[in-house]
Amino acid sequence: MKEGTIIQAIGINDWENQTGGDFTNIPYEDSIIKISIAPPKHFTIQIYENKKLIHKFVSQPISFKNNGMVFMVIKWDEVSGITFRLEDKQIADSSKQNAIEITPVNLNVKQAWVYKEPNIKDKCSKWIEWRKENFPNPQSEIEKDEILKDKEEQVEELRDKIMALIDLYYSVFISNKRYLLSCIYSLLRALLFWPKTSNKRKIYKPLLIRIAGFENLPLPVYAIPSKLGIEKSDEIVPHVMFENQIASIDFKDDRFDIMDIQEWLEQPIIVDTEKDVYKVKDLLFDSANSWGAHSDESVPFFLNRVKRIEVLSDEFLLNIIKNVTEVTIESGKFVLNKIERK
Repeated sequence: MKEGTIIQAIGINDWENQTGGDFTNIPYEDSIIKISIAPPKHFTIQIYENKKLIHKFVSQPISFKNNGMVFMVIKWDEVSGITFRLEDKQIADSSKQNAIEITPVNLNVKQAWVYKEPNIKDKCSKWIEWRKENFPNPQSEIEKDEILKDKEEQVEELRDKIMALIDLYYSVFISNKRYLLSCIYSLLRALLFWPKTSNKRKIYKPLLIRIAGFENLPLPVYAIPSKLGIEKSDEIVPHVMFENQIASIDFKDDRFDIMDIQEWLEQPIIVDTEKDVYKVKDLLFDSANSWGAHSDESVPFFLNRVKRIEVLSDEFLLNIIKNVTEVTIESGKFVLNKIERK
């Protein structure tokens, strides 16, 4: 690969006493990204393609305030070489002698399963009520000459779509058949996307959210609550909120809370100004319109701008879609299991 992006959480422990050596090797398609601490208090990044070194970067001195986890972003291409960030700070190369200070997040990572948590209905209550209001009954508001699917037919449709999403997940993210991404975009929009308007006759009636509404079920995930308006960095404009792209049903750490999947989809991932916020669900909608069902020849303005941000790339957006797909599959299985046990 002549270009790519790696976004990964790394652990920092006893940094001041590190004497150097290999840190980690990350496989990336036909490439290997080798990261070492060399010299001490510096990162050296080497990118090999077919065992040939194509890029090398030695960082300025780095200081960490404490032990913990940080988001590491490595981007490379033939023009710029390697760009390296830790959290929201760009790291200069070794020609800059001043140390840059990074604050890792203190973590206590735990294996868990969100559906076994005792308070998921309370945590998701706002969105349970929203679903009851917006999708109260599969037979409501029938227009003249309109025939709606009954509840059983819609549940069967949900089962089919979740099975299709599982198959596509393995094809796209495990077997790297990225030409099938448009199918994932279309499925995710059909399952998850709802419009801003409260008009119930609007065309978008997301199937997973709709069925959860019929059944009065929560759709819980572990995710990191947005700090928008509390901690906003001035160092990146637009500000990339990497942590908000993460959701899980089976692990958490000290930053995570339980929230409904709809609340997570409303979380910002890109903040340009206080009035220009790009949410996870905006990515689903723009991607589906551009490369999914509509096959629109244009690229939405904001999505195009997001892709031009220095630290972002198609790989960054792919990682978000992968995470959305994973939690959607698990949420769908949860809903279907609940219905079958009735």
